[in-house]
Amino acid sequence: MPASGGWPTQLTISNQRQSAPAWSPDGKWIAYQSDYDGDEQWDIFLVSPKTGQVANLTNTRQISEEQPAWSPDGRYLAYTVKPKTSSVYEIDVYDTVMRATKHLTTGTPPTG
Repeated sequence: MPASGGWPTQLTISNQRQSAPAWSPDGKWIAYQSDYDGDEQWDIFLVSPKTGQVANLTNTRQISEEQPAWSPDGRYLAYTVKPKTSSVYEIDVYDTVMRATKHLTTGTPPTG
């Protein structure tokens, strides 16, 4: 919905849960997480508020990516990562310019 008021526009249509929306600083994208059939294996998606174009950034069924957060310049999108067989979360960063993912943390102990 425009900040100045008006009618809301639906950007996504899905039978899956969608949550944790995060606007990019430049307003070009909204990052969010979406679940598959309640299995708690979230993927990170981007949707354009202008065109409604949706892109699945992570597309991993055995890894849960959650809590998207943008860098102040909007180039990077950080999120937590937890493989289905793991008890700990790591942190990944997606570079929207290079379209590449970098693992910021690995091997975090369960007590960490």
